[in-house]
Amino acid sequence: IAIPGCGTNGRVFVGQRQEAFAVNLGEIFDLVNTNPLGPRNGEGPGDLADKNVTSFALEVPTDCLTGTAMNSNGQPVIGAWTTASVRQARIINPAPSTAGRGATVEGGAYTQVSRLGMPLVNEVVIGLKDKDRFNASEPKDDGQFATYV
Repeated sequence: IAIPGCGTNGRVFVGQRQEAFAVNLGEIFDLVNTNPLGPRNGEGPGDLADKNVTSFALEVPTDCLTGTAMNSNGQPVIGAWTTASVRQARIINPAPSTAGRGATVEGGAYTQVSRLGMPLVNEVVIGLKDKDRFNASEPKDDGQFATYV
């Protein structure tokens, strides 16, 4: 794909792939008890090993990665995050027909229901009362959740 301002094309992939995020969910959500049942239980591939995800992957040539943000050592930093949004209304049709409407009718504006950039931040770090607020926010507003860190 052509990337504006970049002399080299990038590549894109959209589709299903095996989940690559490896975590033992039971241990993480059991008060971060990292190995309660011994080494045999702790060395598995993770609870998500047999799951698939819909992926949107963008490969950008390193020469085209530019930014003005710097870390504390003066090195350039590029951040990325994603969101998931759903329609504001979803009506279940109790009598779907092949000639008419389907099983659901969706409408209204899209509203953000999830965001990711660093896995498990919302799941492990953010308190229960603020999870929905965190999911609906943007990284520029993360200071409001600093008490959890």
